[in-house]
Amino acid sequence: MPLAGTLRSVDPWGVAARATDRKAYGGPAIIPTQWQLIRLAEGAARDRKTGGAREMTTYPEAMTGIGIGWESKTASARRRRERDAAVSLEVLLIPCERCHARKGEQCRTAKGWVAEQPHVGRRRKAEETVDACLGYLGKNPVAVPDA
Repeated sequence: MPLAGTLRSVDPWGVAARATDRKAYGGPAIIPTQWQLIRLAEGAARDRKTGGAREMTTYPEAMTGIGIGWESKTASARRRRERDAAVSLEVLLIPCERCHARKGEQCRTAKGWVAEQPHVGRRRKAEETVDACLGYLGKNPVAVPDA
């Protein structure tokens, strides 16, 4: 489906937006939202009917070469919550070497109380497992074959 090559504000999107200055998540979008895509499609249809001068593109063409792009604050927060929830579940699948909590049990303090947080070693193992499954490396997603 043809899409307008620029947003309504004449800012580029996709690979064309990479060279632009973007401060505090303002300015052009690299990866447009669903509503921006709808507007880009409507703009392309309108330009075809009226003979508008805006350049046209398709989503695959505009996104070729993006790789890891900018992410909105909302998407970043959502991805972080999903990762944290997966780590919380994974922690219970790993036995704790420090307090000897078995699978399915929460960590215990030295006095035998249920700990508020799992021990660091147990949590780190869970994070490594989840990150490998989700394909994360640090804060950025990366391709993980057969994950």
